[in-house]
Amino acid sequence: MCGVLGIYSQNSELSVELFRSALSLLKHRGPDYQGIFVSSSQKLLLGHTRLSILDPSFKANQPMEYDSSVIVYNGEIYNHQTLRSELNANFKTTSDTETLMVGLKEMGVQFFSKCLGMYAGAFYEEKNNELTLFRDPLGIKNLFYYKANNFIIFSSEIKSIFHALKGASFEIDNEVLGEYLTFENYAQGKTLFKKVYTLLPGQIIRVDEHIDLHLDTIDSYKKELVHNHVDYVLNGRITIESSVKRHLLSDYPIGVYLSGGIDSSLVASLAVKNRADIIAFTGFFRGQAGYYDERPYSRLVANYLKLDLHEVEISHQHFESRFDKLVYHLETPKMGMGAFSQFIVAEEAAKYRRVILAGHGGDELFAGYPMFKAFWMAENFGKIPQISAKELPWIVYFFINKFLKRRIYFAPQIFKKSNVGEGIFWVKGNDGGIQRLFNYYQSCYIPGLLEVEDKVSMGHSLETRVPFWDLEVLNFAQTIPIENKLQGGVLKSLLREIAKPFLPKELFEAPKSGFPTPLRFWFRKELFDFVHERLEKDSSLLDAVMEKKQRKGLLKSLKNIRLPFVFDEIRAHKVWMLLCLESVERQFGVKIDSGY
Repeated sequence: MCGVLGIYSQNSELSVELFRSALSLLKHRGPDYQGIFVSSSQKLLLGHTRLSILDPSFKANQPMEYDSSVIVYNGEIYNHQTLRSELNANFKTTSDTETLMVGLKEMGVQFFSKCLGMYAGAFYEEKNNELTLFRDPLGIKNLFYYKANNFIIFSSEIKSIFHALKGASFEIDNEVLGEYLTFENYAQGKTLFKKVYTLLPGQIIRVDEHIDLHLDTIDSYKKELVHNHVDYVLNGRITIESSVKRHLLSDYPIGVYLSGGIDSSLVASLAVKNRADIIAFTGFFRGQAGYYDERPYSRLVANYLKLDLHEVEISHQHFESRFDKLVYHLETPKMGMGAFSQFIVAEEAAKYRRVILAGHGGDELFAGYPMFKAFWMAENFGKIPQISAKELPWIVYFFINKFLKRRIYFAPQIFKKSNVGEGIFWVKGNDGGIQRLFNYYQSCYIPGLLEVEDKVSMGHSLETRVPFWDLEVLNFAQTIPIENKLQGGVLKSLLREIAKPFLPKELFEAPKSGFPTPLRFWFRKELFDFVHERLEKDSSLLDAVMEKKQRKGLLKSLKNIRLPFVFDEIRAHKVWMLLCLESVERQFGVKIDSGY
């Protein structure tokens, strides 16, 4: 995993010194080496910061040149060794970068359809002055870009774009802000900042010497499989284990996140089965009668697998000391308060490992969220499945909205804004249901989670890999009928069957947790002074979202009024989002359009 930065311009007056300074802001993504390529025309600059994982030799550094072409990219191609047999080259390294470079030279962008992995970057062919930007079909790695009339600048992170455009001012995108405030998320391709975009998953952008953009997509293969339920279980075990084995490709030892849930535990079990140097990390919070402490289940799995488990306590002091640093790395905060706990655990994991596996994708592919159960109950009237205490509040919230004939959203509305493009976030009447919920989680929700995971882990020079969010696993999961994933309304019923031979039986009796945080309690007590000081500040961005008088009312409510669980969570999310926006404005100097 690495950092990428590039500028392609119609003129040759690019400042290498300014570019180098902007690239240095990505050093946390790649502390091992920093390199810059300047084209013969001096109209293209490519930069790369390297976190070496495959072939740590200097020959594998980037930018990498080959046959009048050059590449910079961030990610891993897990099947690159197999792909080498299809290429005609005398390879000089054992790195996947060289495999990708040669493959693009020999086969063009069609080579991407053969790649299993996560990747985003740029490939330049000097003979025709064409630059190709690319992003993997699953959107695991990101590439941001800013396009002007006579140049384009792109990077793994937005902060280096801002720095390279020294003197330019940036504004908040009002439409995206509306989506963020309402759903704590926004559609793919957008960012919180005007004129700063991301490549869509699987998108290819060709940039010619006139800086005109030509769009294309990567064809990702799909298998059409037809099986009975027993076949789904057996093929699921084979497919998921195959993915985990691919994701273990590394010249350095590997770690796993272990929350005590089915997803991370299955990944850990299959990792231990196929590699000997695995250690595990779990985060926990004290207090609240153990509600936010998943250690009993993490320990259960770790003992069963004979895993060395590092337990990371997360406290309100961590929040006070790390919050601004977290927002600095997130740049465009989204996807809720879980980023905080992820950031603290990643900080500890990075002391021991460069690569770590996570369970992201299991819930989205195999129906693991309470909303799936709520939709199932709505479509199977009269059938009442077993409901855990942690699922109940969200299911009740769903049915209250349904009873009141409100629009049914896939996520609780935080700030209810009227100027929001709601299409991806809600179900139109009877059109949609569970399948549309799957589509939302896979096309919008999981990419947001992965963007956050990339930022919080790479903020500590740590590469996170997600074996569930893999092309072969995705293609397998999409062939499975919904009733097989939610048998009897049981969340992840199929994945539970798949995992049974690999995990202790006691684990399957545990309720889903999702690594919750106690911030709603801390905001009322230990962190109230912190929240009060931040929300009382003069801020044009905060004023546009919520006037100071309303913020005072929110603070008063926070201090004095107890709310039912779901509504208390929503209030905590409001506080979190306001804190994030205040920090973004202060650290990045962005402005809000006065017309918001």
